[in-house]
Amino acid sequence: MLRVARSMVADFEEIIGEITDRVWRSVPAYPQVVVDRGDLSGQVRDSILNVLVCVMEDRPPSEAELATAAANGERRALQGVAQAAIIQSYRNAERSLVDTFQARCARMHVPVGALRAGQQQVVTVLDQLEGAMLRTYAEMQQRIATRTVLTEPDLMNRLVSGEPIDPADLARLVRTLGLGVDDATRVVGLALAPAGPVDEDGDVDPARVAEIRHHAVAHLHAVTGTSPLSGVVRQDDGSPVVVLALPFDGPVADLGTRLAAGLDRRRTAVAALGAVGEPRRGLAAVGGSCRQAIGALAVARRRGVERDVVLFSGVLLEVLAMRDPRMVVNVQDRYLRPLAAHEHLVETLRVHLATDLSVPETARRLVVHPNTVAYRLRRVHELSGLDLHRVHDVALAVLAVGGLALGISADSHGSAALDEDAARA
Repeated sequence: MLRVARSMVADFEEIIGEITDRVWRSVPAYPQVVVDRGDLSGQVRDSILNVLVCVMEDRPPSEAELATAAANGERRALQGVAQAAIIQSYRNAERSLVDTFQARCARMHVPVGALRAGQQQVVTVLDQLEGAMLRTYAEMQQRIATRTVLTEPDLMNRLVSGEPIDPADLARLVRTLGLGVDDATRVVGLALAPAGPVDEDGDVDPARVAEIRHHAVAHLHAVTGTSPLSGVVRQDDGSPVVVLALPFDGPVADLGTRLAAGLDRRRTAVAALGAVGEPRRGLAAVGGSCRQAIGALAVARRRGVERDVVLFSGVLLEVLAMRDPRMVVNVQDRYLRPLAAHEHLVETLRVHLATDLSVPETARRLVVHPNTVAYRLRRVHELSGLDLHRVHDVALAVLAVGGLALGISADSHGSAALDEDAARA
């Protein structure tokens, strides 16, 4: 058995890759919850190496080796992995390792009796490591059930909701998950969701959400070298949103570009939208950035563009508008209602704002003469009172017209002016 075990150690990397692939493909909870494939590979590496060393030295697992397995059990519990998934992963790893062991024995002409004894030893060592892992997992699950310990999914929900987090609990989770994050670390919140409409109950296929979470974490780890924390939270309408917290020192715009590259249809079949908040210092403060990202994600959804990524800093006005749509309707009542009978004036105003108040560019896009644009803008001023030479009026026009693009209008949210007209009638 010593000779067989040594030959397997010599091809250790190849064996680890094969077993990791088998577990990754066949256990749904790993792609859905333990979304970092490198993390899974590390666990497989520890377990298989311990088994081979025990076989070579003809002994049971040491206390240190059992402690490593126990630490993996604690980590899986904090990450929210189901016990059934852990057991299934061990069974798949065991079958793969036994198959490899048998093939090596056959190639090296090991007697049948020795092969069976070696196979039994492999299974026994794996069972002992699995037992240590599951015992610690069960103990941690009991603590989680009584909310005496913080988990990764629970952390993300608390960050988004603004619920206070005990610094000691946060420090323990950071330490257990092996995160190099402290109060000075620059952390950015991100949010993602499937593209397309959500039904009245907020129902979205959980598999799509899980795939987005898995793909986003794997992609961000690949392009930044850092694994983000992740979770799924429910918005007020019941729809699920994938929320991530990523340590990142570069420009936020660069992070948005990297995320957008990962949502390209050539990289993932699930069409998704993404958003990026402003950075914070430390995990405890990143909840504000996550909430910003969720607000920006709502804007991306209203835009209806698939595979789009928006920055909170770029849609701040739209986020504010969606948080208080009646305020936007009030502005529309005051400045757009007088233009309601002149659709061409509203369209000219919209294009003029979109071109940064450029008359020539507005004329080009509308396919009219610049003098026509100038005349229409004078009519906008005469009917609504908007003077686009004043910054204050430009801001009001952007808010009113931008609200229309987000589906905010008197038809969708009611009109105070119309209500008053009805009352007078």
